[in-house]
Amino acid sequence: MTLADGRIDGYDLAGVLRGGFFKIKAPVFAHPFVAIQTIFVLVMAGSFAFGFYSSHKSGFMHLEPALMGQAAGTFGYFSGLSGFLFGFFIFNGLGGYMTVKNNYLGGFWGASQELLMLVSTYFPGPEHNVLKETVVRWTMAAFTLMCGHVGEYTFPELMALVEKRQLLTRDETQVVTKHGGNVVQILMWSMTSIKYQIYKHGLKGPDGKCGSIEAKIMAQRSAVGGVLTACSTYGQTPLPLVHLMSALVKIQLFLLALSEGMKIAHICVDESEGKLLQVAMSVVMLTVTPIVFQGLLEFVIMVNNPFGTDWVDYPISLYYQQLRDDLLLYINACDDGQIMGTVEHFVKG
Repeated sequence: MTLADGRIDGYDLAGVLRGGFFKIKAPVFAHPFVAIQTIFVLVMAGSFAFGFYSSHKSGFMHLEPALMGQAAGTFGYFSGLSGFLFGFFIFNGLGGYMTVKNNYLGGFWGASQELLMLVSTYFPGPEHNVLKETVVRWTMAAFTLMCGHVGEYTFPELMALVEKRQLLTRDETQVVTKHGGNVVQILMWSMTSIKYQIYKHGLKGPDGKCGSIEAKIMAQRSAVGGVLTACSTYGQTPLPLVHLMSALVKIQLFLLALSEGMKIAHICVDESEGKLLQVAMSVVMLTVTPIVFQGLLEFVIMVNNPFGTDWVDYPISLYYQQLRDDLLLYINACDDGQIMGTVEHFVKG
């Protein structure tokens, strides 16, 4: 298993599905609120059980099977209602997580590869390496700023990271800082520099070299906009739905405590055998249910912005390294092709 930034990437899906429960700390315990709420449900159920037991013994009420069935039916009704909406809520968050990764980060990655492939082809040879390496440097700066703006960096920390990675010069950093770290500034530099070289070397023609370059940089811009939108308040789940799901979970846990508390009280006053085992089964129900439901809510919280430091978030440092190496590979591959005379061989052939 490969770890990057403390997050999981490149794991064996089949192995994790078969034995992951015994290998990886469950994400449901990522926040102490899960354990606190589970304890609260157990305490609440114990209070209900004591109240019903005392009422039965005092003759105030009688724990009849019909009353038990009514409590269980009410809990079952809300379980079915919340289960449907809860599934939509979970998969909506997971869908956003995958969209940002595959469409936006993947779109930026693909557009950057195509951009470097075009630039390396239009300007082959080591004499143009300054241009190509500058485009790589600016592309990686744009990638870092894109991920950092929606991550957990402060703006000074983000600019310090860009400068530490030597992605921008001191003068470039000052200009980007002046514009609030806007990624568009860097993409405009790339477009302007490449177009200047195209015109300088007389490459402007009917094949539309400038148009191809512009299309790839605009695709990068589209991916940046997608990331910033999806992870902003504009792209978050509507607030009424968030309130509804939180309320349904809390109501369901309250009804669970009520139903199981009544069941425990009935077990204590009943004449049946195996009371300890019956109470233990109720305790298991009271423990597992809040862990599962609140754990799933915690999962939605984690994937709502996958650029943070949660263990399920994207391994951005690993993505940075892979993208940088891919872009440099296009420069080296084109230069090696020129050295081997590949172009001349096919043209003459």
